[in-house]
Amino acid sequence: MAETQLASQNGAIPATDAPLSLEERKERLAATLLAKLEQGFQVESQTDTEAILVTKGRRRWFGIARSGADSRQTTSIDDQGRARTRPL
Repeated sequence: MAETQLASQNGAIPATDAPLSLEERKERLAATLLAKLEQGFQVESQTDTEAILVTKGRRRWFGIARSGADSRQTTSIDDQGRARTRPL
């Protein structure tokens, strides 16, 4: 009997014990990137299972000029289907 996996409360797809195919990892990365794009990130570069994301720093805060540094991070999908995001 096949076991059904339900999405978690935050919409993430749970990781499986069996390694995912490259196509499944690509699909999970695409879903992760879509969520990051909605959060204001831009894709700087991308491979099949990893992407470098950047978001521009805020230039103004309540009308006061600030120097805003860009924020960069890498997001990847491992062979178990887990998304990993870490700052660069």
